[in-house]
Amino acid sequence: MQSGSHQLAHEFLHLGAEIASLEGRQCLPVEELFTGPGKSILKPRNELLIGFYLPAIQKGDGSAFRRVMRPQGVAIAIMNMGIWIKRLGEVIQDIRISIGPAGPIPFRARAAEASLRGKTMQKKNISEAIEAVLGRRTADVPVWPTKSMLSNTGAAAGALDVIAAVYAMKEGRIPAAKNCDRRTDGCNLNIVTQGMQKEIRYVLSCSYTYGGQTAAIIIKRFSND
Repeated sequence: MQSGSHQLAHEFLHLGAEIASLEGRQCLPVEELFTGPGKSILKPRNELLIGFYLPAIQKGDGSAFRRVMRPQGVAIAIMNMGIWIKRLGEVIQDIRISIGPAGPIPFRARAAEASLRGKTMQKKNISEAIEAVLGRRTADVPVWPTKSMLSNTGAAAGALDVIAAVYAMKEGRIPAAKNCDRRTDGCNLNIVTQGMQKEIRYVLSCSYTYGGQTAAIIIKRFSND
């Protein structure tokens, strides 16, 4: 659990687990344990990690964890995400989102959490949560939706999105979005409406389909530099 990308770190982080130390048996949130890659607040000769304390699941609670692995089978994941949510009916009372590896220590997406609390899980509210994470960069990051052109392609959606993203990187051009004239109210994402030339170094491809299949992958352009 020393790495910011470790699966268990993120599972416990978004559940709000606590850690007890031998020195006074203090309890603290797991996220406060990490100080950097391979480092923690524990004193090597004086303190010991002795347990985790997970809150009991209550009515309206739910959680999920997903990770994207490297094709070679290396144990360290490319991306982890853990979510814990408490709902009252359709309203999100509380939510915790952990993402990794997003830095030297496990990362809580607090801006997105704050944006979603007290709201329902609707497209508008999800767009606002994305804006909360991107901040002022929301208007700068081009968004190219492919579903409006390809419709629902089921399990093939992820592959088609990756092909489109790689081709855009290769050509250095982001095509205009088609059949995407109307936006959800409150969506201020920078959807590309006119084709544009652009050197693309990174692409975040997010794919969703019926049945709960969801995947996200970050693609980086190869460089000899």
